[in-house]
Amino acid sequence: MTKFRVLVLLVGALATCVAPLHATLIFQFDEIGDLAYSLSGAPYVPMADGVVEPDPTGNITGGVLVYNLTPELTSYDLFNGDAPISGFGGLAGDLRFTDPAGDLTGSEACGTTQCLMVFYVFDSNGLAADIGPVSTSFLTTQVPGAALSAGQFSYPVGALAYDGTINSVPEPAPAAMLLFSLAAFAFLHKRSKATIRSKVTIKR
Repeated sequence: MTKFRVLVLLVGALATCVAPLHATLIFQFDEIGDLAYSLSGAPYVPMADGVVEPDPTGNITGGVLVYNLTPELTSYDLFNGDAPISGFGGLAGDLRFTDPAGDLTGSEACGTTQCLMVFYVFDSNGLAADIGPVSTSFLTTQVPGAALSAGQFSYPVGALAYDGTINSVPEPAPAAMLLFSLAAFAFLHKRSKATIRSKVTIKR
């Protein structure tokens, strides 16, 4: 493969990494507590991990996985309530949006109070979000707001999007792909310079 073709491939990879995915604020998370955000498709920036703590809404006995979205939502109002996740054979999980008081109705101005997201997964694999195959009767709405496919789902709402995974390894974030592409480019550039020096030495 010529150096020109390699350069074209690298430029294409870089363009793919930085191209906008959504003109919105995207949260990427999983059921072990990882959390990152992207603004209008920019590289993902890690946020504080989700914390296992008592359910702020009091519907589940024991710990649940709670994400604090406040730092990135200070200019947003977040509506409280549930976004059930449908999977094979029924509900696979639930996103619950609330505040420290456990409200499930109304909206929150995230600049003045904490905006929280609880991630429930209805299985027993021992991960932070897993609460077991419990009854889903505690949900404020039974209409699935996101569909699970190959372990991944996306729940868009207005200027926000929530991209999560259940029992699946998240795809590499654009930031990781960008760093890989830059490292590959630097390696090839260094190798090219070394080859040129070698040829010059031989000619001498």
